[in-house]
This record gives sequence, structure tokens and C-alpha cells, in this order.
Amino acid sequence: PTVGITVAGSTVTNGGTTGDSSHTFQFTLSEAAGNGTTFAVNDITTSFGVLKGSLVQINPTSFRCELTAVSNGTYTVKIEAGAFQNSSGDDNQASSIFTWTKI
Repeated sequence: PTVGITVAGSTVTNGGTTGDSSHTFQFTLSEAAGNGTTFAVNDITTSFGVLKGSLVQINPTSFRCELTAVSNGTYTVKIEAGAFQNSSGDDNQASSIFTWTKI
């Protein structure tokens, strides 16, 4: 399975710059997690930011959570390979890295 990362409401785009501190990230899985695994908040790797609240499941392949920038700087969000599996037991591929700069 693959994972796409976007920001809900387009408050910032990948590679973009913003003065906003908080963003709701959307994670879209190409296949639902299975084989005894789940897609969970601890599968999300961030640099420099703080995840607020829990990961909310919208449907079996769509999830959201809020990330807040703690200060000005460059932030990244990604999902590592092998964080979850599909129902056939195949590990997920690493996501592309979503990067933005808080000014």
C-alpha cells in the first residue's frame, strides 16, 4: 500500500511557506490496513512539530490529525515503510515527505 499526505483546506501546500501554526493533515491509504495491523498516530513521523489530538479515521483509507508548529522553521511529515500492512500482509511503502516552512 501507498500513503498520500495533503493538508485539509489547503492552508499550506507541500514545499510551501505559511504564517499559520496549525494544519490538519490528511493521510490517504491506497488500501486499508489489515493483517492484524492498523494505521495509527505513531506511524506518523514529524520533525520539529507537535501532533495534537488523535488520529481520526474518516473511512478505512482516510485519516486526519492536526500538527502544530512550535516555532518558525521547516517541518516535515512522512510515513516510514513497514508502518502497517494490507490484508495480504504486504508492508506499506514509504510516503513522499511533506515539507513546509513556518515563518
